[in-house]
Amino acid sequence: TEYDEDGNPITIKQGKDRRYLYLKNEGRVADQSGSGGDKKFSKSGNTWEDLPESDQSKRSKAHQEKHTKLRSPLFFVNPCRLSLRNVAKHVDEVELKKLIAKSVQVGLKENLVSVDDVIAYWRAGGTMSEREIATKVAMERNRKAREKSGQPKTQVEVTIIPAFNDKDVKRYIPSLYIDRDVDALAASSG
Repeated sequence: TEYDEDGNPITIKQGKDRRYLYLKNEGRVADQSGSGGDKKFSKSGNTWEDLPESDQSKRSKAHQEKHTKLRSPLFFVNPCRLSLRNVAKHVDEVELKKLIAKSVQVGLKENLVSVDDVIAYWRAGGTMSEREIATKVAMERNRKAREKSGQPKTQVEVTIIPAFNDKDVKRYIPSLYIDRDVDALAASSG
């Protein structure tokens, strides 16, 4: 907490995260020291030590470049865009969409999306007040307590973490484009 010259605490108003910086480490494999990265994936065996040294250096360099860019207020993390690197040449858009859908289902089944992740998303969006977020969290706690005690479900049961619907994949993964022009990317960056 910071204080003004009179010794009174300064309240910092937390506004909308218009640059979505809370997403900058999403999906990152934690390094040896455990700093940064997504600790949730370590239980599935995807640790920094499991990666080849060349892959470690590529990932470190890419993360450093992203970190440097995000220092500027002109850059932001697009919450609707997913960047995949090193996709095999035989994988097309249809197959990639199936892989992403399967990964989302597995992630939801293994509880890799936490209530804290959803709350961070709501706060960054700025469309919900803290009171609305607290109400939804309290409703989720009550739902889980009823579920544990074996009480019947109410008419309208809404969970914080959304379910994935196989029938409506376009809602979750609207479009995909694979940019295979690697030579042009290498020429422009080097």
